Amino acid sequence: MSGPEPGVRVPDAEGRLTASGAAETEFRFCPTCGRGIDRRASFCQYCARALDESVPQSVYHEPISAGKRVLLYLCSLLIPMFGIALGIIYTDKDDEEHRSVGMKCLILGAISLIFVPTVLAAVMYVMVLGM
Repeated sequence: MSGPEPGVRVPDAEGRLTASGAAETEFRFCPTCGRGIDRRASFCQYCARALDESVPQSVYHEPISAGKRVLLYLCSLLIPMFGIALGIIYTDKDDEEHRSVGMKCLILGAISLIFVPTVLAAVMYVMVLGM
């Protein structure tokens, strides 16, 4: 009984795919461009950023600008399902900033889901009765 052919990817004991007959190369993500690079590299081969061990090696997330936050919060208030959906998506992210914005959008969406129909009903009631 022979093993897999050289170059064929097979799962190891931990479930990671490795090329048979070759040492596994572990990858990490460049914090600047987000591409996968060799874990032992001292700089990114794609964007030439110098890498040191103090930089966390997780997926890089763009910071959310103040203008984008305001837009997301307004959309969450005006379109409740948008706020709820965005809140669910953002609370599942890895970084604290996205989780915080997601939680606020989720809360604003839930609040507006209750109050927007009530306000619209009150406005329509006033318009119909002419008060």
